[in-house]
Amino acid sequence: MLRAASAVALAVLSIWIFGEPAFAGKRVALVIGNSAYRKVPLLANPARDADAMSEMFRNADFDVVQSKHDLGIGDMRRALRDFSDEASDADVAIVYYAGHGMEVDGINYLIPVDAILERDIDAFDEAMPLDRVLTVIEPAKQLRLVILDACRDNPFRQTMKRTVAARAVGRGLAMVEPINPNTLIAFAAKAGSTATDGDDKNSPFTTALLKHLPKPGLDLRRAFGFVRDDVLKVTHNRQEPFIYGSLGGDDVALVPAPAVVDFNKAAKDDYELAQQINVISAWDSFIGKYPSGFYSDLARAQRDKLIAAKAAAEEADRLAAQKKALEETKAAEGERAKLAAQAKAAEDARILAEQAAAAEKAKAAEKAAEKAAAQARIEEAARVAGVLIENAATGKETKSDGPRVSAVCAGASTRLADISSRPAQTLSQAEECGLTPKEVFRECPNCPDMVVVPAGEFLMGSSRNEIDNGLAAANEAPQHKVIINQPIAIGRFEVTRDQFAAFVIASGYKAADHCFTFEHNAPQDRANRSFLNPGYVQEGNHPAVCVSCADAEAYVAWLSRTTGRSYRLLSEAEFEYAARAGTTSRFGFGNDPGEICNIRKRRRSGGEDRGPAGRCALHDLPRRLSVHGPCRIARAKCVRSLRSHRQCLGMDRGLLLRRLRHRQGGQRGPRESDMLNADGAGRRLVQHRSIAASGGSRQSQCRCSP
Repeated sequence: MLRAASAVALAVLSIWIFGEPAFAGKRVALVIGNSAYRKVPLLANPARDADAMSEMFRNADFDVVQSKHDLGIGDMRRALRDFSDEASDADVAIVYYAGHGMEVDGINYLIPVDAILERDIDAFDEAMPLDRVLTVIEPAKQLRLVILDACRDNPFRQTMKRTVAARAVGRGLAMVEPINPNTLIAFAAKAGSTATDGDDKNSPFTTALLKHLPKPGLDLRRAFGFVRDDVLKVTHNRQEPFIYGSLGGDDVALVPAPAVVDFNKAAKDDYELAQQINVISAWDSFIGKYPSGFYSDLARAQRDKLIAAKAAAEEADRLAAQKKALEETKAAEGERAKLAAQAKAAEDARILAEQAAAAEKAKAAEKAAEKAAAQARIEEAARVAGVLIENAATGKETKSDGPRVSAVCAGASTRLADISSRPAQTLSQAEECGLTPKEVFRECPNCPDMVVVPAGEFLMGSSRNEIDNGLAAANEAPQHKVIINQPIAIGRFEVTRDQFAAFVIASGYKAADHCFTFEHNAPQDRANRSFLNPGYVQEGNHPAVCVSCADAEAYVAWLSRTTGRSYRLLSEAEFEYAARAGTTSRFGFGNDPGEICNIRKRRRSGGEDRGPAGRCALHDLPRRLSVHGPCRIARAKCVRSLRSHRQCLGMDRGLLLRRLRHRQGGQRGPRESDMLNADGAGRRLVQHRSIAASGGSRQSQCRCSP
């Protein structure tokens, strides 16, 4: 109810504030200033006069003010045509023109800036007759007004040819009598005389118009009278403005006079209306309109009374709500305490049950693991025993391919490799001493499987004879012996996408977000490519691709921190050594370079030809070795080093990572260099401790192609 009363009050008060009558009807004005004449000297003031008059009409709240400068005859016709649309339904229509004008045979013309007027008859085609302007504003209902500051001396009159001797070209403009009522035509100078352009910012005539026409409530006829007086005074009686036409008896002002209000009576009436409504918003509106006075004081008292009553009601409501809230809070707290006690009892029971179940499950798992480990040991012992018996029967010598171990390891117990059941945990000192070739271990749940490769040696590079016969590149010399002087552990598989993702998640590492890929038959470095989105579909056990040098270094650093052992990246010499797996042929897979193509074909067709490296339990290693010929392939091989112990030789651990794109390229050379450079597809990431080679030991560093 109170809200409805407030709405009524606002509606009524809107009538008080905005209800005064405005100047009735639509008012439009067209303002033209021609200064830049092309065939006669420039006029300085018309453009400024037009701007000043346009601003005056806008300040007088005219509905439409169209301002035009330097119009040619075509533009002038279009301007009048467009303005006729606005004047057709207007109550007041005014046209102001400043520029050159002329009279030919009693007809007044407004001269556009592109007029030539070589002959008197050219005015019919090149100038705008005043009658055309009067026709445009004729539909206006209350007032039609044309103001011409165009009685300047005609510059065309002296040079204009007379086609008929009797045709007169007058000085200034000719007298005109409008045929329609409520029409005024104001000349800057009376008929037959000329007006001065003036030396000030505006002409004398326009200066006087700007002074008197905007005066509120001043009748136009009196305003033009004041304009006449000012111009005569300024020009020392040489220029007398003149008005033609007539208006009715009512005053016609350009700007309405302010309404006269009896504030005492109005305040009394408005106070009585506000008293009938009697809401705070009504009294606020009244005080805003009448800030002082007798009725204003009464209104403030009424408003204060309503405010006090409202505050008392709100306080009573607040206290009642507070009391209710306290009661509800007390009841809720009791209920929460009851529910909390029930929940605690249920949680305690659940925890006890889960602990009992977990203990039982752990006990069962431990028994199962012990049973499986015992069974595996029995089976492996039987297998080894069978091999020993077979060798004894055939007369073969049982040969050990285990790592060379120092004397301090002599007391360590020899342990058979348990590939399938070894738990994912860091190797102990005794376990690392007991590792044998081909044994597989993993030191954390998300670590790669590592395969033990024994120490040994091989011949690396190409001979001078091969190079001279074009069978090898020059940078593959000199051929030299490489000695791997201690066992190393190499990743059994390439690092998978899931393993690399586990590193990214655990460490918060931001992997590279672009990759050089071969897509749509175009090799290029592409954005939005990463190990998660290499440009084709992968599964979690597929090799991690789109891995940069920095990514690989961060990964092996994380492995080292996670396991407490020193992982690193494999060198090129170690790579070829593992791929050869003890072979002495020209290549790890034989002496024929074309055999690598056959290996690839057999693998693509589902074959299991793993090459010599299969003897070391290394997966898919031979086809990553660089070879000569049309099937030359290079892949990035990465490794890591294991911590050495004082009781046994240290064992290196190596990993393989690769990027997405693989192409022909790379060399089989003697240097521990990047296998995949700018011409390859991926990078070889090498960081190892030492490798003995002919001529001494050397250190390799991880180098990445630009």
